[in-house]
Amino acid sequence: MDRALFAAAFLASVALGNLNLGIVFFAKDAFNPAPATMGWLAATWAIAYAIACLGLRPLIERHSPIHEIVGSAVLVAAATIALRLSPVLPGVFVCYAVFGVVLAFFWPSVMGCLSAGRESRELAGTMIRFNLSWCVGGIVSPYLCGWLNERQSGAPLWLAAALMLSAGLLVLRRRRLAPDGGRGWQPPAPAAGGAAERDASTPLRFPAWIGLFGSYFGQGILTGVFPLIGRERFGLAESGVGLLLLIRAFTNSAGFLALGALAFWHFRLSPMIAGQLLGAAGFGLLLMARSPVLLGLSLALFGFSNAMSYSASIFHGVAGSVDRARRMAMHEATLSTGLVMGSVLGGAVYGAADYRPVYAMAGAVLAVTALAQATLGWRFRRHRDHDV
Repeated sequence: MDRALFAAAFLASVALGNLNLGIVFFAKDAFNPAPATMGWLAATWAIAYAIACLGLRPLIERHSPIHEIVGSAVLVAAATIALRLSPVLPGVFVCYAVFGVVLAFFWPSVMGCLSAGRESRELAGTMIRFNLSWCVGGIVSPYLCGWLNERQSGAPLWLAAALMLSAGLLVLRRRRLAPDGGRGWQPPAPAAGGAAERDASTPLRFPAWIGLFGSYFGQGILTGVFPLIGRERFGLAESGVGLLLLIRAFTNSAGFLALGALAFWHFRLSPMIAGQLLGAAGFGLLLMARSPVLLGLSLALFGFSNAMSYSASIFHGVAGSVDRARRMAMHEATLSTGLVMGSVLGGAVYGAADYRPVYAMAGAVLAVTALAQATLGWRFRRHRDHDV
């Protein structure tokens, strides 16, 4: 049954990749907003998503995870269609915000179902397969989006709606065909007699979440600002921008594959810090890059860095936890906050200055989050020594 969720994650990732990149091209071509406005637009869904992940948890927890996944997929498709048909930019903002809210019922529920009852290597293996599922979709979507948009502006949005609807129908069909009616996807029930299960969470989830924020701050810049820089400063076509982002997605997937085969990073702080510094190095190289080869190498470094940060957050966030869906919501809210700030601040800086300060800012944020992780690690060790 996990295979249906992996397949749905792939389809949803291709859909969201086409939507999140396609809306940048579509809005620029249709309404020609300022870079700062584009930054806010790119961040709109993430703002709504983060608020919904944290604020709507009581509502989300009332429903079956399968119903949440299917309902969310259908509503995301409807919001995407409405967005494409909107004749005014404010309508695009509203539809994109609605998209973010309903998406909050999708990813945390998928990850909660997949992580339920799993620990240690089994948990890591399942999460890595999930990461690969959506990340392969991320490989496909950027170039596909650019190629489609060159042929018809807004075409990637139609594809996104169709794929998201397909993901929901796939999960619904698999649930109906399952001998247990899909109950195998439900999180385990509380222990008999009402006894509370002991929570054995690791404090390493906190530096992992800090690293996730820093990494997705950089991702927000690559999603919301880099496509504009590529077209306006380097004269790249949409497919050229998509190809460069495909390189980032490819190394992202390669990173997930490598991390899934290794266990050295489990419950260790130093790999998290190394991932942040690698991302800072990627943006440092992006500052100097002029040729497509160096641009691709810069994005490749960041792609692997992002895999390290994402894997550390998702593993250490749920390891030993009793309420995994809530932890997944925290994971998603954290990365969304990073996306928001990266997109908004990146767009504002690009509109007021040039692209170099944008990349310098991203590198600085990653370096600061690495320092924050190291500081937290020192405090954890000091506290443990005092307890002994």
